[in-house]
Amino acid sequence: DSPRAVANTFGKKIEGYLDVFRTKAFRDRWGLPSLMLLTVTTSMTHMANIIDHLAKQKSGYTDRFLFKAVPLFGLSWRVPKTPLSDLLLDPWDRANGPLLLDRA
Repeated sequence: DSPRAVANTFGKKIEGYLDVFRTKAFRDRWGLPSLMLLTVTTSMTHMANIIDHLAKQKSGYTDRFLFKAVPLFGLSWRVPKTPLSDLLLDPWDRANGPLLLDRA
């Protein structure tokens, strides 16, 4: 996806999520003290475009958005035969640098 397409599609979702973070709606709705949003997409390019778009928002909440690219999920969706342990063990990408989930 192009940066413009990301701004038009996923960008709208980001705006909604940023509003959830600003208003702390996750506390009232789900009783959570804090929230991190994990997003898995199908390509490195798409992930990079989303991260770039998010970084431009200057919201103060960009560190709450974590991303992974899993090409296996691509156009012809395939369910892996084994769990994707790297989703838990490897760092997730974000606008201000990678993060391991156990350090979140």
